[in-house]
Amino acid sequence: MEKLTLLHVTDFHFNTAYFNWVIKQLDTFDVLCLSGDLIESTKEKGQVEWVSHWLENISKPTFICSGNHDTEKINISNEELLSLNSSIDDYSPDEWNDVTNFHSERERVNSFWMNNISNPLVHADNSITKINNIIIGCAPCDNPILRNFKNCDILLHHLPPDNTPTSIQKGKDWGCNELSIALKYDTITPKYILCGHVHEPDATEYTVKNTLIINPGAVFNAEEPPHHYLSL
Repeated sequence: MEKLTLLHVTDFHFNTAYFNWVIKQLDTFDVLCLSGDLIESTKEKGQVEWVSHWLENISKPTFICSGNHDTEKINISNEELLSLNSSIDDYSPDEWNDVTNFHSERERVNSFWMNNISNPLVHADNSITKINNIIIGCAPCDNPILRNFKNCDILLHHLPPDNTPTSIQKGKDWGCNELSIALKYDTITPKYILCGHVHEPDATEYTVKNTLIINPGAVFNAEEPPHHYLSL
């Protein structure tokens, strides 16, 4: 069986040049993984439509998980992010629930724009897909049921596990405690967790037990996005 090459990117925040860069790299990978914050704000006219159109036309298997900017939880402009002492989204997951309340998880999933992409190559929140005997899962940013991803080899999750260098920036931890607990007690046992959220992590890779956590980080004004290739 031929090896698969995965391209992992994250936190584009509606930088259309980065989406165009991905298209120029189509010959370099077999599978694309985007670990959240594809857009900057759901309230900005045209962003969801533009990215949805891009996803409808992508020609490689593509896995996406939602980030907080994708789900109407917290929206901060690029300028505000750059002006912060930390370039991370300056809110904790506990605060998101106070911003937007959804009527039910089922209603949220059914109405969420990422889950309404008709391109069969695109796999979004709560999907679990096998490709070349590799099981890839996409955990939503909002209230993921992590045990559902027990058998995944690769898990996309916007936030890194907390207490890891991939979740810490300038001395502050922006990671997900629930994800760390799930790893600690083997609720999930993926070979890889592909994440983002922390734009300037202390480290872009870190291993917990047998799981390699990868957070490429994010910048807003480079010629190409931070990215990571995986050969499987």
